[in-house]
Amino acid sequence: MDRKERADHRQPKKLLEKRNNDLNWLNQMLCREIARRKKLQAKLRETEQRYAAIAEMQRELVNRNKHMEEVLQQKRNELNGILDNYQRLTPREREVMNLVVEGQLNKEIAAKTGVTERTIKFHRHQIMERMHAGSLAELARMAEKLADLNSITQNNTIFDAAFVA
Repeated sequence: MDRKERADHRQPKKLLEKRNNDLNWLNQMLCREIARRKKLQAKLRETEQRYAAIAEMQRELVNRNKHMEEVLQQKRNELNGILDNYQRLTPREREVMNLVVEGQLNKEIAAKTGVTERTIKFHRHQIMERMHAGSLAELARMAEKLADLNSITQNNTIFDAAFVA
């Protein structure tokens, strides 16, 4: 073989090697790109999961907020009812109620207020009916709620006017 023939024979080898190198390089680039896209997809899935978790937490907070509003409204209604009932009491019945929930006996209350024990029994009966209390313990809980409400309004703390409206 002469030189020219050998040169022609080597050229396809060089071309093949160059093509192989180019294909190898291209293959490496494609593999890197595939790996990069897989990482991006994983990050996307993770982000979507985080957004879903955030959305679930928001729904839960909205539900809790609705529940708390309902509970708060029930408490307001309860306090308004107790306050309305208390305001229907006469000044003497209010005085007797305060002494009753302090735990004083009818005789002690009668001596303190200057009326008969029978009158105190009548006032107690009227108080229980007007306050819609089924027991002395229930009346005491109502008095405690009224005292809490009174301390809130007198201390100028945050107070919702709906309690007394």
